[in-house]
Amino acid sequence: MKRCTLTDCLIKPYWDWAAPPYQMPSWFSETTINITTPSGSQTVSNPLNSYKFGGPYPSNTFPKNGLMGSYGSTIRRPNGSGKPNIAAIQSLLASQAPSQAQQLYTIFTRSTTWNQMATQGSTGASFEGPHGWLHVTVGGNGHSK
Repeated sequence: MKRCTLTDCLIKPYWDWAAPPYQMPSWFSETTINITTPSGSQTVSNPLNSYKFGGPYPSNTFPKNGLMGSYGSTIRRPNGSGKPNIAAIQSLLASQAPSQAQQLYTIFTRSTTWNQMATQGSTGASFEGPHGWLHVTVGGNGHSK
């Protein structure tokens, strides 16, 4: 059995979308990943790519109408066939992320209170703007929206 420290064996994914090259990393769209288990290497579905739903959804918690109600897993910015449109995400990130990154810089350098910086409870830019933009850019009409 391999022994290791927590930092050697556990990696928390992080993506700084506000830094060049303004692209979603490939590990978000790879359908499978290799992991090390007690019994050796194993290929599993990539949880950062999508989440497969486990069964019938309560009518008050999940949309039953339209495309989202017919998907069996989470989908980012689906195309007309219900497949993820990674090329569209990458194109939108390349064209829009630089201005969103500038907005983050403005928030960090000009906000004087937590309420102003972190909420929409006051006038001016807050983290909620770029945060919402990223959900819509990556999710489109899918589940990250």
